[in-house]
Amino acid sequence: MCCQTGEMKGRGRKGGRKKKEEMRNAPRSCHAGYFQCDEGLCIPEALVCDGELNCIAGNDEKNCAREGKARSCFPGYFQCALGNCIPGNLVCDGELNCVTGNDEASC
Repeated sequence: MCCQTGEMKGRGRKGGRKKKEEMRNAPRSCHAGYFQCDEGLCIPEALVCDGELNCIAGNDEKNCAREGKARSCFPGYFQCALGNCIPGNLVCDGELNCVTGNDEASC
C-alpha cells in the first residue's frame, strides 16, 4: 500500500486485471503450417477441409467445396453442409448433429 489513501501501486490488482484482459483480447496468429480458428485456436493445416469439425465454430470446414477440397462420405454416412460426415442413423433422429442442422432439415 501507499500513500494516505491506501491505494495499491505497482503490483496492484487493478493493473494486473487490465493486463490479463488485454492479453486475452489480443489478436493471435498461428505458426506456419497451422490454421487459425475463429475462436483463436491453431490447428494443423492438414485438418482443414478433412471432413471433420476441428474448430468450435466449424470454420475449418467452411468453403471447402469451392476450394475443391470437399470429400465425400463413406457409404452409410451423411454429409453435413460444412462437409463433415455423420453416421446415417443420426439423420432425422430429433437431435442436431450437423452444426448447420441440415441433418434434421428435411424430416
